[in-house]
Amino acid sequence: MTSSGGFTQTIDWLAFTLPKAEVADVIALIGGDWFQSESGFRGYPVAQLMTEGKTGVGKLGTGAPRNLKEVHVDLSAGIVSQWNESKLKTVLAWIFAQKGHVTRIDVALDDREASVAVETVRLAVEAGQLVSRSKQFKVIQASNHREGVRTGETLYFGSRESHSMLRVYDKRLV
Repeated sequence: MTSSGGFTQTIDWLAFTLPKAEVADVIALIGGDWFQSESGFRGYPVAQLMTEGKTGVGKLGTGAPRNLKEVHVDLSAGIVSQWNESKLKTVLAWIFAQKGHVTRIDVALDDREASVAVETVRLAVEAGQLVSRSKQFKVIQASNHREGVRTGETLYFGSRESHSMLRVYDKRLV
């Protein structure tokens, strides 16, 4: 986690695929207590799981018929957000040294002092002050229908299918 002003930056998700790796080596690198799952995940028939704290979930899949030595790993924020910069760099360098590739990396930039409201971002975009590859953005508004009040909004730039997606929301309202 890095911090500047009222903002903190963390890695909120890391997923990667290694074309050829030993499961024991991957587990040693990541750390934690892993256990065999009763089912696979993401098309991998063999899976191991790891939990850390209340929100940390790690999944490791292998044994795909197309490449029995391929290993895919998904690590949630509860795991990777706890890593220091040195651990993150070590893991990423190891992935690339193994000729692997990152399939997903989520970066969270949290405005801890609430200095920029979501509405301010939306109004800036609507005023044409956005420079982006994405052509459209989507606004999702949430409301409490019983109390008749708006409870927040989320802005989406890009999509999950594109190379990058940005989501802007007030985490305090989630």
